[in-house]
Amino acid sequence: MIRHKSFIEARATSRPWLLAKGSISLLIVSFVLLALTLPAAAQPTTPETASWAIPQGDLTLKQAHAIARQNSPSQEQATARIEAAVAVLKQATSAWSPRLTARGSSFYHDGVQQLDWQPEVRAHDSFVQHSAAVELSWLVFDGFAREATILQSRYRIEQQQQLQIETTRLLLKAVSRAYYQAQMALEEMVVAQENRKFNRILEDESKKRWLAGAIPEAEMLNFSVRALQAESDFLSADERFKVACAALAELMGLNQGDTRLPQRAERDVLAEMPYDFATENAYAYEYRSDLQAIDRQLQALQQQDRTVKATFYPSVHLVGGSSWNKAEDQASTDQTEHDTYAGLNLNWDLFEGGQRTGQRREIDAQISQLKAQRRQMELEIQSQLRQSLDQAQAALAIFRKQQQTFELTYKIRSHTEQAYRAGVATLTRLNESQTDLVKASASVAQSRINYLLALEMVASTSGRILAE
Repeated sequence: MIRHKSFIEARATSRPWLLAKGSISLLIVSFVLLALTLPAAAQPTTPETASWAIPQGDLTLKQAHAIARQNSPSQEQATARIEAAVAVLKQATSAWSPRLTARGSSFYHDGVQQLDWQPEVRAHDSFVQHSAAVELSWLVFDGFAREATILQSRYRIEQQQQLQIETTRLLLKAVSRAYYQAQMALEEMVVAQENRKFNRILEDESKKRWLAGAIPEAEMLNFSVRALQAESDFLSADERFKVACAALAELMGLNQGDTRLPQRAERDVLAEMPYDFATENAYAYEYRSDLQAIDRQLQALQQQDRTVKATFYPSVHLVGGSSWNKAEDQASTDQTEHDTYAGLNLNWDLFEGGQRTGQRREIDAQISQLKAQRRQMELEIQSQLRQSLDQAQAALAIFRKQQQTFELTYKIRSHTEQAYRAGVATLTRLNESQTDLVKASASVAQSRINYLLALEMVASTSGRILAE
């Protein structure tokens, strides 16, 4: 309204004749604008409505793990890779079976023959030729390449099985992290809700005291501001909770409409650490599926090297078969032939330009690379275990301290609240005690969930999460 009025005055100043000629019109416009503005200003503002209820869920971590194992597409992908490896083994074992081959043909021949020493003679003939044959071939010896190929295929199957277990371990680890993130946000919502309730109650009481003239308006508005801040904290935590639940549903293989909410974090935690570094490190070396997968891959490469060595030996095939040929419409007469044969066929590559030597060097390099990769993975497991154990121990110690801090802070806030209601304590002191209580509540919840999450990370790193 002020900007509109300034705009009219500027127009009137630049053109004085408009003010004299249209003063009545300006008055009418001003009254109309004033009439339109006053009702809008008189209408009360509608407060933003929101649900301050805490989401109630019943999903436990074990249930989330079970659902993820059953529904996650990553499990289906790993199973498909195992089935593909089984099919490769079937192809390898087929080398022990004989090969039975049937052939047949039918041709029309139109031939012209002219001799160089008799250019005046020209022979022309056309005929139809039919042939059929059946041949049986059986590999008798190939330098033990078949055995090596079959063993290599078996190790590939075991490798894919271990990779499926590794996929499950990483999936459960991600589910645990998303689950505890949702629980963390849920606890933050609870803290914000309690803080909001406290400030709303004091806001109502201080409003009565302000109307009675006992306190200044600023003291009453203090609780309104803090209640609004608590509501903002609640909404922020609610957003984080929904994001974590969406990620959890994705990991469990559920549609977003079928999302299950996690339950509140348990209040009782283990008093002592259930894990130690030496035991978990030894367990990981023995049962970690990614280490087992590398071992199976090393064994498969060793068998692949055997197949290359086998090419230095000759291959012997037992061959037998029967053939039939018939030529019709020849110049003189038809001709029919029958042939039956059996024997041994030997093939021996004496020189191939260094191809086999290069293949063996390539396999040796791959084996060395895998051994270095396994050593690097062992170091990573040790580092992750040490970090997770240290985090768990620190989180447990912090949790115990935060429990004591919360109990003392709650007593202080209760005494300060009573003193403020009695007019002894100041508003500043009450605000400080309430702020300390909010921080202590959030810290004790955070440290408790951090401790549980750290324990889950230890179990994931060692591989115990699969057994648990």
